[in-house]
Amino acid sequence: MRIAVTADLHYDPSSDYLTPPYRVEALVLEMLADEPDAVIIAGDLAHGLELFSDCLACFRDVGVPVGVVIGNHDLWRDEKGGYSSADLWETLLPQAVERAGAIWLERDTLRIGDVAVVGSAVWYDYSAIDPAFALPLADIVEFKSQIHADAYWIDWERTDREFAGDLKKGFDERLAQSRADSTIRAVLCVTHVPIFEEQIMRKPHDKFWGISNAYFGNLTAGRVVLAEPKVRAVVSGHTHIGRQATLVRDGMPPIECHVVASDYGAPAYLTIKL
Repeated sequence: MRIAVTADLHYDPSSDYLTPPYRVEALVLEMLADEPDAVIIAGDLAHGLELFSDCLACFRDVGVPVGVVIGNHDLWRDEKGGYSSADLWETLLPQAVERAGAIWLERDTLRIGDVAVVGSAVWYDYSAIDPAFALPLADIVEFKSQIHADAYWIDWERTDREFAGDLKKGFDERLAQSRADSTIRAVLCVTHVPIFEEQIMRKPHDKFWGISNAYFGNLTAGRVVLAEPKVRAVVSGHTHIGRQATLVRDGMPPIECHVVASDYGAPAYLTIKL
């Protein structure tokens, strides 16, 4: 079983900094050359519903199931279309995914034979902040407003921890369903936000970086996944920093965890073999 996973495409034909269509199209051809049984996009397709849909169109004729997880940029308010973050999350993005013939992994599990792909953005809940630079909750929120564009572009009132909790509930339920299904042999988890310490880049003497990690991981979700016996691999995006590690578990198979090394204008992918 081969599953190709990409993330952080940041599709935009009008920007010199973001990713033009030809690079996404070339990436799709590279992914298909690996003859995958499924293709997964782990969030941050584009800013704005029109560009999100245009990016998805690049994957329309791949000939295998396509699963989609949202990223934080996908939820940025769409000034061109007049759509709020809530409009995008609740209705417009899932509809766009369905129109493209893909699978909305924030709600559904993708099955390929005896393998299940369980996905979610999971969102950041501040649990990945470097312990040496831990701050009170109010200070973490205030620091985000100074450095992270989500604080400006995501226009709802719910907090990061509230949204992370909502997403985690559905993610946990889909994992439990896969665990209980005797026809499922193995699970691949795909998240936008990294969920394991081994996926986080640490810079021990850099306070700015250490606090910023609060918005780049959700280690709370990782503790749940680590206890799931059928999970064999986890692939995440969000940080643009490629990472790979093997997590050894007592009495259970190891988990291979990765971060896709996509960057603005330079999309990348991984092919996971299960």
